[in-house]
Amino acid sequence: MKKLYLILGAIVLALVVFGVYVKVEQSGPVLEDNSQSNLIHVTYPAPNDGIKSPIVVKGEARGNWYFEATFPIVIVDWDGKIIGQGQARATSDWMTTNFVPFEGTITFTKPADIKAGTVNEHGAVIFKKDNPSGDPAKEAAVEIPVVFQ
Repeated sequence: MKKLYLILGAIVLALVVFGVYVKVEQSGPVLEDNSQSNLIHVTYPAPNDGIKSPIVVKGEARGNWYFEATFPIVIVDWDGKIIGQGQARATSDWMTTNFVPFEGTITFTKPADIKAGTVNEHGAVIFKKDNPSGDPAKEAAVEIPVVFQ
């Protein structure tokens, strides 16, 4: 009977640890799109768009999202592995607090093990506020979910 309680206790503990791990993995420094809607608007890609390499991203961001007229963009696969990175560049004067249009071309390596209709065909394009100071309080990002074609 003691063995049964030990086994059940180990199973419950394993489930709790797994649940905490999943919760931590789902949360992170990347903010949801609408939490930054007053700072950046991404017009392409739209959420769940199919994308191919190279991708031309477009939108507008407030001038303080940029540093020296650019900000970083990262493309990640389903597991969060970086498969491409580059920069968006302001297409007009960025020295303002108003919205400034941006464009950027990012080349990425499509994951080799993609199967249509499965989760591994999904990834994300992450638009990061440029933060040359490295101050964590000044970090912000918008993540757009995409589907690799």
